Amino acid sequence: MQLGKLFRHAAIGAAILSVTACTTLGPDFETPAAEVADSWVEQTPDLSAQQLSENWWKVFDDPVLDRLIDSAYHQNLPLQVAGLRILQARAQLGIAIGQQYPQQQQVNGSLTRVGLSENAPNFNQAFTDDTYTQSAIGLDAAWELDFWGRFRRGVESASANLGASVADYDSALVSLTSEVARTY
Repeated sequence: MQLGKLFRHAAIGAAILSVTACTTLGPDFETPAAEVADSWVEQTPDLSAQQLSENWWKVFDDPVLDRLIDSAYHQNLPLQVAGLRILQARAQLGIAIGQQYPQQQQVNGSLTRVGLSENAPNFNQAFTDDTYTQSAIGLDAAWELDFWGRFRRGVESASANLGASVADYDSALVSLTSEVARTY
C-alpha cells in the first residue's frame, strides 16, 4: 500500500513538473509609451536627422575648436572606457547567442589495418586473408535545451546591454564635445 501511495505522489509531482516545463519566463518586453505634451512654451521647428550632424561644432568653421575637440576625443579616458564597454557588451552578446548551440562537440575516428602472423599460436587457417581493416567514426554533441527560455532571454538581455553601452558612449561623446565647445 505504501508503495502505491509513493508512486502516486511521484506521478503527480512529475505531471506538475512537466506542465510547468512548458511555460516561458514571461511576456515579451514592450517599451512603455511616454506621455508627451502636445505644445510647449518654446517650440523649435522639427529637424530631420540629416539636418542634425554628429559634428555639429563644424558649423562654427573654427580650426582651433576642431583641433581641441579632436584632441579631447583622442585623449579622453572615460570615452575610451565607454568604447571598450561596447566591445565587452558585443562579446557578451556573442556568448549569449553561443549558448543556444551545442556547448560540446567532439568528432573522432580511427582506422586500423591489422596483419595476422602465420606464426601466431592461435592462427586459424580458415581466414582467407591474413590482414583486415577496422574503422570507427563517432560524433558527440551536448547542449542544454531552452525549456524555460533562459537562453533566449539571455540574448535579449545582452542585446539590450549592448544598446545601453552604445547609448552611454554617445552620451559621453556629446558631453565631451559640448563641454569643450562651451569652455572654448
